[in-house]
Amino acid sequence: MTGELKSAGYNRWLVILGTALVQLGVGTFYAWSIFNTPILKMFGKLALDKQGHVAAVQPHLGSVSLIFSIGSLTLALSTIVVGRLVKRFGVRRITVVAGLVFGLSAFIVAQLHSPSQLWLYYIFAGVTLGAADGIAYMATLSNAIKWFPEKNRVYLRNFDRLLWAGVVCL
Repeated sequence: MTGELKSAGYNRWLVILGTALVQLGVGTFYAWSIFNTPILKMFGKLALDKQGHVAAVQPHLGSVSLIFSIGSLTLALSTIVVGRLVKRFGVRRITVVAGLVFGLSAFIVAQLHSPSQLWLYYIFAGVTLGAADGIAYMATLSNAIKWFPEKNRVYLRNFDRLLWAGVVCL
């Protein structure tokens, strides 16, 4: 990433800006648990006691929280293949496709309104959203480190902070 890219007029600070924006976006996945109660309420199977606390839930909260567990697993597994994908297609293409899959998955999940569609949550919020999150995270983070090898530890710490800032922004 030295002479040839610098002479081509690339600004490596734009890579940092793009990585920061992606990290903020994919960090929102880690706030998934805030959707558990609204999903249960939307299914219309949430019973409250006299104080307004949840008394009974159908489907069970464990069924809904499994969505995040599936997403976390696919996120972790997807990071295994990122290196090969980036070598074959490039960071930009991979990041754009991961962003599109992330957004499309979120859009599809927003259209679900029935308890019988819980399996679609597992697929779109768990598998595809989790995989897109892992691919976008790893592709952009590793790329930023390549552009700034002299500061890789500083950027690693700060990008992880940006990832968690995405949770706070949500």
